[in-house]
Amino acid sequence: MTWTPPPFATLGFALFASLFDRVAVICQTTTCQGHLEAFPTSLQPHVVIINASRVSEQLGITHIDDHGYKVTQGHAAAWALLRQDGVQHVLVLEDDYRVANWSDVFVEQAAKSTALRQIEDFVDSAEWSLLRVGYSPVSHATQCRAECACVPTNESANVCAVTLGQNVSAPFCDVRSFVGYAVHKNMYAALESFARASLDNLTDHLGLVSNAVAGSHSHKEEYFATPQDLFFPATLSVMHYLTPGFLYQADKLAQLPAMVDFGLSCNEQATGTPLGQAATPPPPSVDGQLDGNGPTLPVRARKIRLLRADREGTLAPAPDISS
Repeated sequence: MTWTPPPFATLGFALFASLFDRVAVICQTTTCQGHLEAFPTSLQPHVVIINASRVSEQLGITHIDDHGYKVTQGHAAAWALLRQDGVQHVLVLEDDYRVANWSDVFVEQAAKSTALRQIEDFVDSAEWSLLRVGYSPVSHATQCRAECACVPTNESANVCAVTLGQNVSAPFCDVRSFVGYAVHKNMYAALESFARASLDNLTDHLGLVSNAVAGSHSHKEEYFATPQDLFFPATLSVMHYLTPGFLYQADKLAQLPAMVDFGLSCNEQATGTPLGQAATPPPPSVDGQLDGNGPTLPVRARKIRLLRADREGTLAPAPDISS
């Protein structure tokens, strides 16, 4: 897929992003253009562009063939913004993020909606560490797995918490992709420790196990790979989710149905909210990216979404909520 800059932020997404003290966009040299300009001029002073390629150069790891770990160091540069005075939370976006149109439910007659005010209360007043806005549930069925039960917060029915079991061998809620999430200052010590351990693992144990088996270069058996979207769900005692989420990767539109279904089946209180009712992942008959090998639209998502026209034109089109 050819990379293209994100479209100009919708009003709903811009209002959501303004809830956080900083907005960090992680990109590579060739994908950094246009991100600052995607936000309204009033928000641009709070937007920081993180060139992960330059971070790798500064750390001396450009030669290491492990994309995931180099990406982690780009995220770590975004996390470092939490060290700044007056910065309590940071919204982190990867360069291929895209925004689903139901984010504009946050707009109510050109003013902040009730849903947005509630999320603002959560961001500013609740006890939280990591809030995921874009995510990809693994092996999610239409019925929520017990380990993924998400309890609504007091501040917002759309923000819920998944608690990690006390038994380290128990199943955890395996939800991946860090395309869009927010971190709180109280999590900085854990973020810094993970980033440092990851960097040390890279520099001390070069290469992948598969390369070592092939004999392509030296390798220490102690080397192992734990991406951040596996590490934190399995180690953070409480993980918060925006339900339904509305950020996804540009070339992975199939994330949308699973993300919406996860949010509305694991946090049933979100189903009756304006945000939950407006979530409209495209059905397989409309978007080719969901045809063929892509997942079918989950049952719950079929029930709650506003249907778009199918091939026969028998379904009423969904209203445009992006303006």
